[in-house]
Amino acid sequence: GLSNLLAQVPAVASGVERTSWQVDVNLNNNAQYWWRCRASDGSNTGPWMATATFYINETNTPPATVLIAGPPKGATLRTASGILSWYPSTDADAGDVVDTYHIQIDDDADFASPLVDTQFAGPNPAPTGEYVTISRPLYTLSGYDALGMISNYYWRIRARDSRFSWSAWTAGGHWFIYGVPPPNAASMVRNANGTITFSWDVGTENWYIQWTPSLTGGWQTVAGPLGVNNWTFTPNPAQTSGFYRIMGE
Repeated sequence: GLSNLLAQVPAVASGVERTSWQVDVNLNNNAQYWWRCRASDGSNTGPWMATATFYINETNTPPATVLIAGPPKGATLRTASGILSWYPSTDADAGDVVDTYHIQIDDDADFASPLVDTQFAGPNPAPTGEYVTISRPLYTLSGYDALGMISNYYWRIRARDSRFSWSAWTAGGHWFIYGVPPPNAASMVRNANGTITFSWDVGTENWYIQWTPSLTGGWQTVAGPLGVNNWTFTPNPAQTSGFYRIMGE
């Protein structure tokens, strides 16, 4: 509303292509201000322009260090759909925003040679709320396919503001286990009635029993997806020889 004027000038000579005026008072740091102008030909005065705004930030303060929301330390992310989550970072400077996040993942706690080292834009506008988090699945991070199964990985994240200042990296040694172990076929028994029973020592979801006539041929699914760690089935009479395997997602 410009009801509390801090500075004004009654007349500024028009430039050829643009006109400017240097504010003649000291404005407070880390504050937002509004301004407007209008033109006159000496006889008539035009309407005010739409009110514009700007911020004074004499010193750029980096964003706050990101707080990690999950997964808990030592949790297992079974697939590349596993999610890394954090609380949105904030910036203390008036008018400045967090526009970029930077994630690194490494099997070394010192991050000497990160397998994942990627930056991406943060949500705009930034989400707000006490329990709001930002999340990214592993498969959206460049380099995720270099992660080995059943391995421990450290991860950290930092934030950048619109004036290119980075926050400190998260601390505290956040780490996760990636992948699940493949099934270990503890037994394959041909029963007296001609059925076959498979048992394996890892129980999870989406297991498949498959058969192939030769190790150079394609695999055919016999049963699955299974959510148990043992299965009994009757072999196809046409499959008089070949190989079986158990595969888990």
